[in-house]
Amino acid sequence: MINDRRKTIFLRNGKIQLINIVVFSGIFSLLILLGYLYNVVDFVPTEIKITNENVWREQARRELLNLKTQLILDIEDGTVDIDDELSLQKWASKRLAFVRNGGETSDAFMIELSSEKFIWDGSPDCSKEEFLLNGRYMRDEIVLQNSAKQYFRDNLITGLMNKEYITAQDLKKLEKTNPEIIKYFREKKYILHTDYLAAEIAYNEMRQSYDTTTSSKKWWLFDDSREYLEWIIIPAPRVGFNNESNNVGGIKNKKYNAILIQLGTQEDEIQQQYKKIYSFTDGMKTILFIIGVVSILLGLLFMINVLFLQEECFNCPIRNKI
Repeated sequence: MINDRRKTIFLRNGKIQLINIVVFSGIFSLLILLGYLYNVVDFVPTEIKITNENVWREQARRELLNLKTQLILDIEDGTVDIDDELSLQKWASKRLAFVRNGGETSDAFMIELSSEKFIWDGSPDCSKEEFLLNGRYMRDEIVLQNSAKQYFRDNLITGLMNKEYITAQDLKKLEKTNPEIIKYFREKKYILHTDYLAAEIAYNEMRQSYDTTTSSKKWWLFDDSREYLEWIIIPAPRVGFNNESNNVGGIKNKKYNAILIQLGTQEDEIQQQYKKIYSFTDGMKTILFIIGVVSILLGLLFMINVLFLQEECFNCPIRNKI
């Protein structure tokens, strides 16, 4: 009789342990599956953004190559005089004004690399009175040099009032020590870019007179959305229209004569078409997260229940009579 009771207890405990193993294995497997699915869903928007960016950058480089070919042909047949700024402006207003890569707010500009002067720019946000009076140059893209220096002189900001060129690093230091000055510069539109450090990196790359490639990945911020940058050097990287090099012995060649055309693509515009997919993946991530939390809670409840059952079984009359 006692043996039968022991057998009954043994079988009951065995069933409980088997149920424990099955349930916990199921919950553990479910959590692993949910984690995998969450990572997959989380990776989809990133993969779409990367692919989409690469596609539009490649499209911009193809468009720039076509513009380069057209400009060289127009120079060779005498339609454009490379030494006449007005002739270049006329060509740019015809060829660049309607270039749209990815959206309505994409734009293009043309720079003469020897003087670093903007010949043409399709962005109305960059229209400044100072540019109309003195011309627009790459040096003013980080901060309007004359306006900033005048402010430093008026307010006796030592170290900057007599500096030849104010860099993005100068602005970064100033932002830490005198943030109200940077705030004032932004209000007065002395600073054109939201991220002036990224802008300086891009302009320094342009000064090197190399075309952008698939690995360049240059960008800047005029607002809260990145603008992807691609540019091309005409007639060729580091070579001017008279076959002169852009530098001689490491020093900038003042006779270097070349053109840079840049094409910008707004990130928010090209990603807008995938907004529904991004919303769907965000929803899926939320659902998977909720399922994961519920699974963990159910597992904990089951564990507590099992512990109580084992305790009850341990104190059951059958066991105590043995």
